[in-house]
Amino acid sequence: MCVQCLSNTTILTKYFVGTQSGYKPYKKHINKDNPLGMGGAIAEAYGALLEDMWSGKCNCVAPRQFKVCLCVSYWYICVLVSGMFVCSVSGMFVCLFLVCLRVSY
Repeated sequence: MCVQCLSNTTILTKYFVGTQSGYKPYKKHINKDNPLGMGGAIAEAYGALLEDMWSGKCNCVAPRQFKVCLCVSYWYICVLVSGMFVCSVSGMFVCLFLVCLRVSY
């Protein structure tokens, strides 16, 4: 449900899906050099999911890979901060999706 809502946010979807020429604006903003990050894994998974959703090739898309990426990201964040709760934008984004997607962790 949350993914459907976000995918209908035109500006955000255009940012991830890109143009017909293949340019995807979000890719230039991924910080792959951050030693505390995951190299843009969530952004890449979300971009791939949106591309599948809006390609017109399928009637139905299952966000399995995106869910897996979120779960891995959540556990990575938990291990990284040694169980302490960190209020960050990426942490809140991951937690929001986990709750909305009802992924058990």
